Amino acid sequence: MNKKKLIDLAKKSTQIVEDYNLKFFFEADGYKFNNRNLAQWYQKESGVWTKFVARDFDKIKQALLDKSFDINYNYNLQYLRYIRDQYDHMCISCSGGYDSNTVLQEALDNNIFVDETVSWIWIDKENQCNKEVTVNALPIIQSNRHLIGKHTFVTTSYQDIDEIWDDPYAFFTLSYIGPMPLHMPQIIRPGIDATKKHRHEVNLSKQSAYILAADKPQMIYYNNRWFVACIDSHFSTNLSIPNAVYFWLEPENIKGLIKDALCYREYILSQEKKLRNFEFFKTWNCDNKLNRFVNRKPILDESAQWQKNEKIIQRWQSVIYNDQNYLIKKYSDNLSKFYEIFPETKDGFKEYNSSKFAWFVDIDSFEIYTQEELIPMGFQI
Repeated sequence: MNKKKLIDLAKKSTQIVEDYNLKFFFEADGYKFNNRNLAQWYQKESGVWTKFVARDFDKIKQALLDKSFDINYNYNLQYLRYIRDQYDHMCISCSGGYDSNTVLQEALDNNIFVDETVSWIWIDKENQCNKEVTVNALPIIQSNRHLIGKHTFVTTSYQDIDEIWDDPYAFFTLSYIGPMPLHMPQIIRPGIDATKKHRHEVNLSKQSAYILAADKPQMIYYNNRWFVACIDSHFSTNLSIPNAVYFWLEPENIKGLIKDALCYREYILSQEKKLRNFEFFKTWNCDNKLNRFVNRKPILDESAQWQKNEKIIQRWQSVIYNDQNYLIKKYSDNLSKFYEIFPETKDGFKEYNSSKFAWFVDIDSFEIYTQEELIPMGFQI
């Protein structure tokens, strides 16, 4: 039964990837997966490695061929002007964090008209979970209405969550590629399964761009070389948004990402830390000092930023305090289905959550590699 279900879900996932021309996905045996758990399930059953793919890999490679680079050049502004010129409808996702604020402020500071801004919120605007949006994003949007066509709230309700967990295979069908265990308050985050949520918000019949800005440099030091990497868990719930533009991961702004990576390396080396043969460096949105080092514009109130996992706790509390406890039962049933397929994870998720990479860019040579090209046997430590 499970094998038949696996193939059925693999076919449906492949159709989604192709219908929406998704830029990032997992792939094996001709199947394409927009869900990491489904890809892992197929890998387990078939014995075939499911690789993480960037559809525009060759375009990025081409963009880096000339090796030209200027650390003082504003690649972000150049890319925004390119988007404005190429698309009829330019939409920016605004979370109140450093990354989306940087893109929005860059547009506003240079009088670039934004057709639409969108903020995902949990239950209602006044909920404490949404303070990043209400404190840091909304005041900027409201004070620049002459440069913004409209602002849209996309709300996740308890009913949405109920419908999600009605499917006992929800862990394998949602547009999710983050690490497990995926707690209920994570899977109900406002960005989840945005394919459904945004089809009516962004007119797909138009030439539209939906800008997602959450692409801080993910750095790897390995064998005396520095790489910025495109890693699967980076995308979390934002994989299947129609017309998504991943601001610092696109070929047209890959040098903007490299610029941030070079600044991040400067910060790392300034700490006078003795480097080992292999190390991974990741910035967090709430790390105010590091955000400034990687060229993020200041936000209105740094104290409004949630620390890691704080929003998850807030959402759990919201579910419990509002007597939505039946959702916990539904979540538990889905988790039981996951453990039925991956019983080995009951002892821990460290191996299961091993990251996959769509590409690595050497920030000194500008050479780009797939995971199979750079580390076919994994990192040798």
